[in-house]
Amino acid sequence: MTAISANKPVAQDANLPFKVRQRLNELEGKVNAFAKKMIAMNTKAPHITTQLLSEMSLGACASPSSKYIKINSLLLLKASDLPTKLQLKGMNDPRLQSNAYLEEVSNWISSYFNLPKKPLNSIDKHYIRVFLQFISDPKLSDYARDFVLGHEVAHIIHQHRGELFPFLDFLANVTNLFLYGVYLTTSSAAVAAACSQVIPMVAAAYIVATLYESSISKTMEKEADLTSVRHVKNAKEGGVYYFDTCANDNKKALENGLASWFQCYSNGDKRFNWTHPALSERINYIKKAY
Repeated sequence: MTAISANKPVAQDANLPFKVRQRLNELEGKVNAFAKKMIAMNTKAPHITTQLLSEMSLGACASPSSKYIKINSLLLLKASDLPTKLQLKGMNDPRLQSNAYLEEVSNWISSYFNLPKKPLNSIDKHYIRVFLQFISDPKLSDYARDFVLGHEVAHIIHQHRGELFPFLDFLANVTNLFLYGVYLTTSSAAVAAACSQVIPMVAAAYIVATLYESSISKTMEKEADLTSVRHVKNAKEGGVYYFDTCANDNKKALENGLASWFQCYSNGDKRFNWTHPALSERINYIKKAY
């Protein structure tokens, strides 16, 4: 769940199944209702549109400048959508460790959304496992879905953006132009000398800026979490359920050798994640929210 994404959304046209378009329209109504709750009484709430992303993830992402939320395919599905034979038989269903079973679920999802089939990587498998456990409780999964949507609406209402991404791009372009200018006007020895002086300084600036950006990003994510909890009905219970499900799958995947230590950290279970607070931290402050 981030405030910025370069992922290309799937166009909302006749190629999408009617049920998918209908579900997107329902969620668009929800996100605009959430926006009205979050906005100041004397300010008009922006109209927010929803788009479908083809990625197999339970997440979503928002564009504060363009006022739209991109929703990943799994977040649109409910327990009643999944064929009975593919539904879990308890949270410890051994099929969760079966690549063949995960491939079967993936193929069904691709067919449901009219999406091209692709080989699953470890991240895809993680999200499918989380999804199957996530929808096992219809009530809590609905609460969690509302929490996620409220979180993305909050990014738009608060106008969250990557503060330093434009600066980093500018720094890279200026550095490239400088070195190219040195290359055109001087000898190769001068280029080498310039590189030895400029590149360490640029690298240091990148590291400092990235650390600062990481801190700001985590602050924005926390603000979006808490805004959702405070303004969306049952979002507190839904947020805890959502993050608990993700954290439990990370733990089981690591124990059963289904994912590496690094992948579990990248999925947000620890503080290694650069852009989001740790799952345990998010669960803790959501529980304490009023």
